[in-house]
Amino acid sequence: MEEQYGIDGRVVYFTLGNRAVFRQLTVFALVVFSIVRTAVAEPLDIVISSYPPFSYQHAPNSSESFITKKIIDAFAAVDIEVNFHFVDWSENIESARGGVYDASAFWFCDQQRQQQFICSEPLSFEKIVLMHRKGESLNNWHSLLDLSDYRIGAIRSFTYTSEFWSLTDRSMLDIRFADSDQENIKRLLNSDVDVILVSEIVASYLLDQEFNSSQRERLAVHYRPFIRGTTHLLFPRGNAKSEALVALFNQGLQTIK
Repeated sequence: MEEQYGIDGRVVYFTLGNRAVFRQLTVFALVVFSIVRTAVAEPLDIVISSYPPFSYQHAPNSSESFITKKIIDAFAAVDIEVNFHFVDWSENIESARGGVYDASAFWFCDQQRQQQFICSEPLSFEKIVLMHRKGESLNNWHSLLDLSDYRIGAIRSFTYTSEFWSLTDRSMLDIRFADSDQENIKRLLNSDVDVILVSEIVASYLLDQEFNSSQRERLAVHYRPFIRGTTHLLFPRGNAKSEALVALFNQGLQTIK
């Protein structure tokens, strides 16, 4: 079983199949693996979204852009080149699902995504937290329903939990969607929302780079994380090469560790 994400400080496990089987290739897959490795003469096309400090559109090969750098290095370890195509998050996974690109980066690998994509080994560990204004308690929330009285800022097209989407669809949570974390932080500072869902790493980066010290002092992060999980490179199941490509990529990841 593969650790994916949890709420209330707990970890939720999704079944990706027996871990030993998941990491091994069958005799057939080994043959395909060899053929694809030989046949990949052109660079792979990977769709991604700019999400500093995980990925920078202006410098994907920079060590600062550690997700894109890790993808480049892992494929380079198995003699494959890649081209990144930067698009908005809303377009990202849809274009990969439609077969426009060889893979999509980078996402939590939940059960719904596993139906349409093969997930790589983990690229990074990420924690989604609740950020709020200091002095405003979240009443030590334990379940999402404890947040039903709050205006919650979230991002369109981001990965949250199935419970989050279920409660949102039933209007049991007051979700105020935005297009970026920067926008959500500004709305929080302006009291347009009461709490936002944001990557702990991204929040730290944005507050340091785009907000002044007095603004930073007004905000706090609740100690209880909303989501804890790993991010992955997703390969569309509709692509006949995907099974071999993900095996090659996973081999490259092991090589560069």
